[in-house]
Amino acid sequence: GIMRRSYCDIPPIRLNFKKSASQGDEFSDVDKIKLVTHCKVGNEEYLLREFLAYKLYNVLTDYSYRVRLARITYINTGKKSKPLTEYAFLIEPDDALCLRLNATEIEDIRINQRMVRPEMMNRTAIFNFMIGNPDWSVPARHNVVFLKDNDISQSGAAIVIPYDFDYSGMVNANYAIPTEGLGIESVMERVYLGMCRSSEEFTEALREFSEKKDQFYRVINEFPYLKEKSRSWVINYLNGFLLQLDRKGSV
Repeated sequence: GIMRRSYCDIPPIRLNFKKSASQGDEFSDVDKIKLVTHCKVGNEEYLLREFLAYKLYNVLTDYSYRVRLARITYINTGKKSKPLTEYAFLIEPDDALCLRLNATEIEDIRINQRMVRPEMMNRTAIFNFMIGNPDWSVPARHNVVFLKDNDISQSGAAIVIPYDFDYSGMVNANYAIPTEGLGIESVMERVYLGMCRSSEEFTEALREFSEKKDQFYRVINEFPYLKEKSRSWVINYLNGFLLQLDRKGSV
């Protein structure tokens, strides 16, 4: 949000619901919820592509943020101007996420990739590689959240859930510039930021991406709000990863 506050027309917004005003409706259990907004007028395709990134991760696992698309009308009460109507999306609040997953957020422990459940760490790293997202870090707690399972029998290594995908190559926002030191000049270039694993472990981790390939395409093709040019863009970009999965030596 730091860059967006200085660059974008509208920053991310957090809605704060009054309990008395939302009783009996679908937001009655919601206190605060994040609304992801467009950056600049005419940038809706970026926002819709980022929304799709969340939906693609939902295909892989329930250990993911649920999102909901909205059509928002903004009224400027400071000056006379026409109302502005744009797409935005709501992100599942952390307390709702924890309740759904029977988990608790980890906030007071320094975490590295070795402390995360291996299958979840692999999934997160490979997914970010698939969508071309270099904007995340486990040690820095950057665009990832960590949970611990409340079920004692399942407790142990941390749960990791990624979010904030607008700097990915799949979105290809005009403001997305990769951090120095990653060895890439554009977010269109994929860079793997996960742990090194054996060939066998990578093969196993990639299997679920191969098995879910058709579902990925279905989510994209059945999403009615993207322009066809933008839809083709997303598919072509993901093909740079997905079409390699079943080729010998792709690991």
